[in-house]
Amino acid sequence: SQRLEWGGILLLESAKKAISVVIPVAEQDELWEELLPDLTGLDTGDEILLVSETSLQSELEQVAKRAELPCPVRWIYSAPGRAKQLNSGARAARSDFLWFLHCDSKIERASVSKLKKTIEQDSTRLYFFDLNFLNDGPWMMILNRVGVWFRSRLLGLPFGDQAFC
Repeated sequence: SQRLEWGGILLLESAKKAISVVIPVAEQDELWEELLPDLTGLDTGDEILLVSETSLQSELEQVAKRAELPCPVRWIYSAPGRAKQLNSGARAARSDFLWFLHCDSKIERASVSKLKKTIEQDSTRLYFFDLNFLNDGPWMMILNRVGVWFRSRLLGLPFGDQAFC
């Protein structure tokens, strides 16, 4: 599992301030249920899109209701594969500003608000989060965290696990 914290910025031309959160879901993956409550800081104009090759719409409605999300949540069909799912979600998005999250992400609720405020100030950039890992893996994962920090902060090359927005 991974935990994402607020991170850096890269230049990119962008658009509206409403966010479409695109979450690819692999078959048999249930971690999306734990991620949805982290997204209660979104606004009514935002949306969440779960994208997979099978629909769990009825289960989604129950989980979304329990999470008390302020925005609509939709389940989108896609051919299997993370890249195809992300592309399908982006095409189905109703907002021009996209936030790509992985199911196993943990987002601090304050980070959602900070991201929204940052977009209000400047919606012409690509934003990403720092990558941190939970303490459920090998202790040497700290090397991965340091490498990702170096790559994204000093080289300006973040990667998909850093929740691009």
